[in-house]
Amino acid sequence: MGAVRKGLDGLTQGWLWIGMILTPILAHAGGLGFQAFAFFLGCGALLVVAANLKDAVYLKGLWLPFFLAFTLWAWLAALWSPHEDLRLLDNGLKLFLFALALILMPIVFLRLTGRGRENLGHVFMAGTVLAAGLFLFDVLSGYALSTFVDPVEVSSNIYVRQGEAERSLGRGLMTYTHLVWPAAILMIVSFKRGWALALTVLAAFAAAAIFNRLSLIIPTLAATAVFVALAWYRPRLGIMIAFAFAIASLVLAPLVGIFAGMLDEAALSKLPLSWEHRVRMWAYVWERIQENWLLGNGFDVSRTYQETFKARDGRDIVIVSLHPHNIGLQLWLEAGLVGVCLAAGFLIAAIKPILNFCASPARAAAMSGLVIAATLNGALTIGIWQYWWWGIIALGMCMVGLIPHEQDRKIPRR
Repeated sequence: MGAVRKGLDGLTQGWLWIGMILTPILAHAGGLGFQAFAFFLGCGALLVVAANLKDAVYLKGLWLPFFLAFTLWAWLAALWSPHEDLRLLDNGLKLFLFALALILMPIVFLRLTGRGRENLGHVFMAGTVLAAGLFLFDVLSGYALSTFVDPVEVSSNIYVRQGEAERSLGRGLMTYTHLVWPAAILMIVSFKRGWALALTVLAAFAAAAIFNRLSLIIPTLAATAVFVALAWYRPRLGIMIAFAFAIASLVLAPLVGIFAGMLDEAALSKLPLSWEHRVRMWAYVWERIQENWLLGNGFDVSRTYQETFKARDGRDIVIVSLHPHNIGLQLWLEAGLVGVCLAAGFLIAAIKPILNFCASPARAAAMSGLVIAATLNGALTIGIWQYWWWGIIALGMCMVGLIPHEQDRKIPRR
């Protein structure tokens, strides 16, 4: 059994190092590869757990049954969804299986030795610096890097390809809004002038977002910075307020739809088209929520709505673009009050173990930045069932664990 466990450890640790080294590339490609990285890492951890259960002690607590119940309910909601005929391997089941892998993913990191954890932290920091440089170079060069890796064919339009690159980089930058604070805090506590390196990386991501015309990144970085500072000086308070915002974004999401429905055409016409689209979407979704607010209208029902509105440029635009671009509204729409209560119960139950895990100011600051980034991105642009997003959040939490637990506010000199 010892030889089997050692072999499984080797395979899983190898996959971990490969994934961490490739993180900047996965993010640059739009972040869509993180679900595979997280899933196979979790599968490897499952095999390790089967051989040795001592590293799975973190699974104790109410957060686990709430999380499993939440994902199971989402799967069951496919039974009354008009999105597609019930199949053995539908999207709800895929989500449930993916959630099982994410639950076990931290085991791989917990089994790292002290030296291995430190080395992985350096790989993570180096990858973040590299990613910031690649994003900034690509956007300033007119997406030369993206078009070099994926050349434009003779029959294709270069401007269309650059537009695709712009959207892909946008997802990549959004990916790093979750990871940048764990990396920045790790830089600060690892090096004598780590704060300067952290500020440089944050500035590079912000500049890339500005030149990429991605308006959501700057407010997200600014808001997370406030919570990071609060948690650094008041760790418990910072984490509790961050989780309170996350819970409120789900429970109180219908208020977004109600207020959106109050805006008349004159007010909507003054908004940029992207925001007009969001506001119309949120108002429409609130109307649909009222059809079955208790159980929800079914998993992935958002994809079935085909109603359109006439944009100011004359185009007919589908009101709900794949998902409501607000995870709270989407949860109410597809899983109802039951799903919202299970998700809120999971977050509430997770607060105590997170407080224990992030007892130091450094870890608390990094975790608060991650939670607020996920909350803001979820409230404005992400779909709640997107696997890559779940994988990024799980990876970010594991990265917080790379910050030395005993670290206090003193910055080491190296």
